Order: sequence, then C-alpha cells, then structure tokens
Amino acid sequence: NEIGAQMKVFLERIPPQISYHIAKEGIFLTGGSTRIPHIDTYLASYTGYSFNLSDLYETSAVKGLEKIIQHKENYSNCEGTEQL
Repeated sequence: NEIGAQMKVFLERIPPQISYHIAKEGIFLTGGSTRIPHIDTYLASYTGYSFNLSDLYETSAVKGLEKIIQHKENYSNCEGTEQL
C-alpha cells in the first residue's frame, strides 16, 4: 500500500503539462519492480494511470546508461553527466 500511496502523492504534484503526457502514454516500470506479480494492475487501480512493464527488466538500467553515453551531447545540460 505504501508504494501506491507514494506514487499517488508524486503524481498529484506534477505539473499539468507533464500529467497530460503521462495520462496519454502511461508510466513505464523497469528493473526488479516489473517482476512483482500484478504490480501494474495494482498501481493502475490505485493511481488511475496505466502502467507498462518493461520486458528488459534485467538490463534496462544498463541499456539506458549506454544510450546516454553514446549520445552524451543530448544530455550535456543534465545534472550528473559532466564526467561522461
């Protein structure tokens, strides 16, 4: 219940223009959380947003970091990427 409650609080605080896109596209879960049975259904019923589960739960963080490193010019303004 705590996960759903925290997710709902977070979603209520985001700006409307971002909320619009989340409502349209859904929220993507990656990593180990995607292995929790029925987590997408539970969070969707708790928050009112749809959830999509990544099939690449074991490698999603590494794949994301790989893309950032390969295209670091696109992330030059992001905090924490100075050393890439």
